[in-house]
Amino acid sequence: MSDDPRKDYLARTIVNHFGSSSSVDSAFSQSSDDMQAALCRQEEMDLFLEDPTVPLLQASLVKAGSKFDIHLANAVSATGSPGAVIHFTKVGGSDNITMDNIQRSVVLSS
Repeated sequence: MSDDPRKDYLARTIVNHFGSSSSVDSAFSQSSDDMQAALCRQEEMDLFLEDPTVPLLQASLVKAGSKFDIHLANAVSATGSPGAVIHFTKVGGSDNITMDNIQRSVVLSS
């Protein structure tokens, strides 16, 4: 995947969440592995992990023709299908998210 295990962890969580909860895994616009790699390259992922002033990462499942894509944002937005949005929020005042603290420093809500 990427050279950052934190990105891999978040991207895998996003793809697994949407793939298992909405029966769209086979309808993704690309393979699950390619989708994860694409998420890891998005600027919103970098900002969430590296910038202490960015407290939120939103992942939205959006229709792309007959397939589905996942879009990331660093603010709550109304894109995507109703109910097909998850949020990662930094908690506990942690400025530095590491693999050792990611499960305590980031909360997932859907």
